[in-house]
Amino acid sequence: PSFVDAIGTPEVLSDVYERLAPLLDGCLVVRLTDAERALADLLIRQKLVCEGAAACALAAAKFLARNSTHEKIVCVLSGGNVSSDVLQKSLLIDLTTDDE
Repeated sequence: PSFVDAIGTPEVLSDVYERLAPLLDGCLVVRLTDAERALADLLIRQKLVCEGAAACALAAAKFLARNSTHEKIVCVLSGGNVSSDVLQKSLLIDLTTDDE
């Protein structure tokens, strides 16, 4: 269990997969610590309150930006369904050690 509860299912709905598969080049799994840093980045640097799923999308986009030759990277920043405890914890993350 983590703050990324909205995307914790082990499978993709077949209808969704069939529609999106032709549009996708692959998928990534991000570490929880990277998602935490991304949530802090969204909150502190970008002034956006987003949920854990959005933090995962941003963490994956940052990984691709550092480690691939993709020219365009898109991620969906969704929702604000995040607890005040998670937001408080995010405010304590030191982003000055970020290697970007």
